[in-house]
Amino acid sequence: MFISAEPAGMISVYFGHSTMSSEIKGSRINLLRQASIARSIDRWLILSAYCGDVLAEMHSSGI
Repeated sequence: MFISAEPAGMISVYFGHSTMSSEIKGSRINLLRQASIARSIDRWLILSAYCGDVLAEMHSSGI
């Protein structure tokens, strides 16, 4: 899989200011290839300890 992202988008997700789904919908983050890996990104992408609520939102949105 290949991730193409604006730095601000990835930083926003990392710190919990936005969700992966909102950044993908806004075209600030693009996931290329292997849909199964892209769908499970919230399980393997390590985020900041400060963004616990974002993980719950990602799970509920189906990303």
